[in-house]
Amino acid sequence: MRTTLYKLRLLNMGMILYATSIILFSMITILEAKSHENGATKLVYINLYGNQLTGSIPEETGNITTLERSKLQNNHLSGRIPSTLGHLVNLTSVDLSWNYLSGEIPRELGFTKLKELYHFSLSCIMNLEANHLSGRLPSTLGYLVNLEIFVINDNNFEGQIPSSIKNWLNVTSIRVQGSGLSGLLPSEIGLLTKLTKLLVCTLISWFSSFFDFTLVLSRRIISDLNGASSPFPPLANLYNMEYLILRSCNIMDVLPSYLDVMGNLTILDLSFNKISGQIPSYFYSLARVENIFLTGNLLNGSVPEWMLETGNNIDLSYNKFEALLSNGCQSRLTNLVSCLADHKPCSNYSYSLHINCGGKEVTISGTTFEGDVDPGEPSVFVSSKTNWGFSNTGLFLYDTGVSVDYIELNHSLNFPTPYSELYESARVSPISLTYYAYCLGNGNYRISLHFSEIVLTNDTKLGGHGRRVFNIYIQVTLQGKLVVKDFNIVDAAGGILKPVIKRIPVAVTSNTVEIRFYWAGKGTFLTIENNTGYGPLISAISIELGRLVAI
Repeated sequence: MRTTLYKLRLLNMGMILYATSIILFSMITILEAKSHENGATKLVYINLYGNQLTGSIPEETGNITTLERSKLQNNHLSGRIPSTLGHLVNLTSVDLSWNYLSGEIPRELGFTKLKELYHFSLSCIMNLEANHLSGRLPSTLGYLVNLEIFVINDNNFEGQIPSSIKNWLNVTSIRVQGSGLSGLLPSEIGLLTKLTKLLVCTLISWFSSFFDFTLVLSRRIISDLNGASSPFPPLANLYNMEYLILRSCNIMDVLPSYLDVMGNLTILDLSFNKISGQIPSYFYSLARVENIFLTGNLLNGSVPEWMLETGNNIDLSYNKFEALLSNGCQSRLTNLVSCLADHKPCSNYSYSLHINCGGKEVTISGTTFEGDVDPGEPSVFVSSKTNWGFSNTGLFLYDTGVSVDYIELNHSLNFPTPYSELYESARVSPISLTYYAYCLGNGNYRISLHFSEIVLTNDTKLGGHGRRVFNIYIQVTLQGKLVVKDFNIVDAAGGILKPVIKRIPVAVTSNTVEIRFYWAGKGTFLTIENNTGYGPLISAISIELGRLVAI
């Protein structure tokens, strides 16, 4: 075996799905062979992507000093990342994402033997997304002076981004959404002038009590954010910024003037912070920005004319602006205000409501579920022909920046349930999805929320790695309530493609109900080939009059 591997240069076995033991045995044999004089000294490329490999990455990996590219993503690898990877002097790409790796990032990965590694075709030298890694980021990562993209979404790290990133002068993208990191962004980030994409959402100590906050919707404000606050990071020199996403970072500040000079900005998301003051009228250059999300802040005063006249895809809902638009939620700037404040007076009241979220109208056992097939693009309020509507906040992103559908379809051929028609589709959202029911007769109701995980399924590209986690809020008065925290559909249902119904009792006293599904930065951020791997998902909603009984 070792003799035949002597001149092996390329091992390309991605997505072959051979028996796990055979693949892993072959890999280990190659690695062990290198420690012998006649081993695989020519091996430069290993591709074992998507083969359901189990076990740990062998320590002997560090012996293949000729290795230049290694693709081990989307498997079932577990254990720690070997520190011996720091010995791979010729390595130019390594992808360990979408596995079950745990423990800390070895400090050896940042030593000088790796500092020449800077870019590879699909991801980055430091793509550790969607694992179970923990601990603090080693300061030695600062030695990766040619690093271009840094991705650690969906992990369990602690501490903050080290100040040694000041050496990443070639970095163009930093993505730490749902990583578990806390603390402030280091001020040194302002030195990274090539940075074009900064995606930092829900840094825990910035938003330490965010997962327990109460929605206080007086003039549609999200408040009671008790974590340590921070001003805006110093980004005035980052003129090339394309994506600036600082969502749920507990920023307490006014809008910085440098936003007006970021001429390449296409996505600006500062939602769910504590940004106050007015939107400057001279920010009219932001009219060119494709999507602006300032949802859930403390902005006040009047809305600038440029937003009303030329702005597109702007979400200003849940703020403290002085006046409402004359045509309310049906304006082109559809999410300027929460739409419950503007619905027309009720001529009569209903005592039940059934919605097939993302699907056509269906009748099941005599109950008609209204259709809900509008695409539901971001920054849009959609009103039904009856007494409900919904709004969607956020934008699904991938490297191309192309948005995707906000309705998912179930492609499974076998979905046994009496209510299977409700699970043929689902509505999804990257951040926040709110359903509004109005003109309900006051009384005691039971809300039934129907879920089934039809996207992150074991027979897809994710191989079962995806974790969808979100919070559920119900508002029937000025104060909303967190009713389900860190909801995971698969865990609740006992598996994929299985239905689960969450039943929640409410007392309606103001003829209205808001049901809000919110992604709080936990779980999987993006799927490998499908952008909608994260965020809330809902299949159907029922609101029925009944006794107020705790469930």
